[in-house]
Amino acid sequence: MNFLEYEKLKNQYKEQQIFVLPYISIDKISNNFTRKIHNNNIWSYYDNIGKYIFRYDAECSPFLLQLIPFVILKYDKQFLVNIDSSFYNLGTSTVIDYDEVGTINILQESVKNILIANVSKNLIKKTNFIGYHRELTKTNSNKLRCIFVTEVDELTNNFKHFIWMSITDLEKTYFKFDQCSKDIINYLVKYKGGF
Repeated sequence: MNFLEYEKLKNQYKEQQIFVLPYISIDKISNNFTRKIHNNNIWSYYDNIGKYIFRYDAECSPFLLQLIPFVILKYDKQFLVNIDSSFYNLGTSTVIDYDEVGTINILQESVKNILIANVSKNLIKKTNFIGYHRELTKTNSNKLRCIFVTEVDELTNNFKHFIWMSITDLEKTYFKFDQCSKDIINYLVKYKGGF
C-alpha cells in the first residue's frame, strides 16, 4: 500500500478503533467455512488474545485479522436472506468497534448490537455459534468471521430487501450468493439446517 492509499484510509476511518487478532492465534482455522473447533466460551474466548487498533492500520496489516461477528437469523427451518445487492447475503456482520462494544465479552456484545439493530428483543430465542469463515484467496483476506445462528420466535417480514428461505430455496438460488454465504450454505445443507 502506498502513502496516498494509506492517507485515504486514515481520512475514511478517522479515529475508529476495531478489534484484531494476530494471525498466529488462529492457525487451526482453514480457508472457507470451518466448523467450531473448540468448546471454549466463544463469547469471551478472544478477549485476551486480540486488541483494538485504528481501523486504517487494521485494513492494511498483513499480520492481523479483523474479528467479525456474522449473524444469521433462523425461524423454524427458514433463514433470512438479504437480497439488496448484486449478490445475496445470508447474514449480517460488522467490525467490532471499541466505542460500541468495549473490552469484556467482545463477541457477545457485538452480536447483541447486531441483533438489537435487526430484531425485537422479545423475539430472540437463542444464539448458537456454528463456526468460522475465512477467504484466503481474496486480496483482502484479513478477516475472520465468527458465524452465529440466532433462532427467532415468530416469522416477521418487516425487513426491507430481505426474504425468508428454506434450505431448498438456498440450494436453488445458490449461484446468487456471495462466497461467504455459499460456504455457510454448504454446511447448512450437509447438516440439514442444524448445527
